[in-house]
Amino acid sequence: SVVWVLLAPGAAGMPQFSTFHSENRDWTFNHLTVHRGTGAVYVGAINRVYKLTGNLTIQVAHKTGPEEDNKSCYPPLIVQPCSEVLTLTNNVNKLLIIDYSENR
Repeated sequence: SVVWVLLAPGAAGMPQFSTFHSENRDWTFNHLTVHRGTGAVYVGAINRVYKLTGNLTIQVAHKTGPEEDNKSCYPPLIVQPCSEVLTLTNNVNKLLIIDYSENR
């Protein structure tokens, strides 16, 4: 499991550490990006996407999986039904990008 650590200067020049890890240590972090205006930290992980404050406090945790799926099915299943056998499948974050036009 990966733990994100933020090192920032604190009072009297002593460093302060903030840490963040997912609820499930088996969920791997895939991507991280920081909003250039707000400093919010976005983390893409297996089965989750997180929005954190600059000191790594969770603001939002969005569940993205596991979901019933089959790699032979055309995603998403709500658009086109699939006749293949479905099994619980982890969602692996492949891209994490900030939409600055919508500030999200």
